[in-house]
Amino acid sequence: MLKDNRFDESIMSDILVHYRDSPPVIHIRLQKGCKILRSTINNEPGLFDNVPRLSYPPSDKARTDRASLQGKPMFYGSIFTSAAQESNAYPKLVSAMETTDILRKYDEEGKVLLTISLWKPKRELSLMAFPFCKALKKPCKEIVGFQNAWDMELSKRYSVYATRFSEYIGDKISKKKYSCLYEITAHTIQYLLYNSVEAEQLDGVVFPSVWCDGQGMNICLKKEVVDECIDFQGAQVQLLDKIKGEATMFPVADSQINSEGMLEWTLNRDFLKLLGSDGIQKLYREGLLNNSSLIIQ
Repeated sequence: MLKDNRFDESIMSDILVHYRDSPPVIHIRLQKGCKILRSTINNEPGLFDNVPRLSYPPSDKARTDRASLQGKPMFYGSIFTSAAQESNAYPKLVSAMETTDILRKYDEEGKVLLTISLWKPKRELSLMAFPFCKALKKPCKEIVGFQNAWDMELSKRYSVYATRFSEYIGDKISKKKYSCLYEITAHTIQYLLYNSVEAEQLDGVVFPSVWCDGQGMNICLKKEVVDECIDFQGAQVQLLDKIKGEATMFPVADSQINSEGMLEWTLNRDFLKLLGSDGIQKLYREGLLNNSSLIIQ
C-alpha cells in the first residue's frame, strides 16, 4: 500500500476486494436520541446564520481525513455515553480537540472561537468499528468492552489475514501523526461503507478520540444518513482561551431558529458581564458582533 511513503490506491483496492463479502469489523448500535456534538471553527467575521454550515462540508471543501476522502463529504462528531463521561471526559473540550490545533500542543496559546452544535439521530444507527489501538492511555469503558469482545469472540469469526488487517486499520486510525496513513484508513472505511455486502445496513463508523487518548469516541456518518435522520437540536458559540497549558471555554452566544429557518444568536449574559462595555466594543471592531442575526439582551 505504501511505496516510498506514497499511497498506492490500486494496491489498496486489490486488498479491500477480499473483505467485500465479510467485513472484519465490530458492529455497534447507537441509540435513537443519543447526543452527538460537532465543533466548527469560526474562521470568518460574524456568526453562522444557517444550519447546513454547521453540518458536513460541501464537496469542494471536503478533504481526506481519518474516515473520509477528498471531495466526498462525511459528518464528523463526538458521542458521549455515560461511561465515557465517568472517565472525566469533558464533552465540549474533547469535541474541540478534534477541531483545533491549539489544544493539541501544550505550549501553544491563544483564543479560538468555536460553534459547538448538538445533533440527535431519529432512529437507531448501525455503525462499524475496528479493534482499537491498545496503546491508548485513557480508553473509556466502551472502548475496553469492544476490544475485549473482539479478543475473546469476534476475531474468531474471521480468517487470520482478515483479523490482522482489521487490527492494522484500528491501529492506524488511532495514530496522531498526519501522513498518507489517512489514505489507508479513509479508503478502507469508504469501501466498506459503500461497496461491501453490508453497505446498505451501515450508517457510519466509530473510532476513539485520538487526541484525548480514548476518553471519548468519535463518529463519522454518511452524508445521506445525516440528511435522512440526524436532527439539529441547537448550538452554542464558545470562546476557547488557552494560557500556559490551561484551556478554558466561555459560552458566548446561544442559537435559535427564526421564522425563516435561519439561525439567530443571543449573547450569553454572563459573557456580557465578563466583557464589559470595552470588551463588547472590541468584539465589534474585530467583526464578531457585526452580524444581523445577533441579539443582545
